[in-house]
Amino acid sequence: MDATELKNFSVDELKGRVLQWREELFRSKFKTQSAEKKDTSVLKKLRKDIARGLTILTQKQAGEVQVKAPIAPPTPPKKAKVAKTAKAVEAAPQDVVANVVEDKKATKTAKKGKKRQEGEKK
Repeated sequence: MDATELKNFSVDELKGRVLQWREELFRSKFKTQSAEKKDTSVLKKLRKDIARGLTILTQKQAGEVQVKAPIAPPTPPKKAKVAKTAKAVEAAPQDVVANVVEDKKATKTAKKGKKRQEGEKK
């Protein structure tokens, strides 16, 4: 279990959860010894969960843990959409439309200049 999830539990719930994990660990040890259980990674996971639970329990009793809500990642800024239809051009802000029109003109003149230079080189 994740530490952030454990911080949301109360002290009594944490104590109960640690006891439950200890019982599971005890039973799992016997199952692995009797070859009833093949997955031994459960023991390691349970030991880590117990340690994590006891650490947070100690912190809560000392008054060090504060429950925080998870922080959502920031949303990236939206890109301005290029108007493709006449209705979209009318609905778009005028400064965006002007920038798009200017950019199109600049690219056309740049392409014409490249063609002229290539013609002169030949």
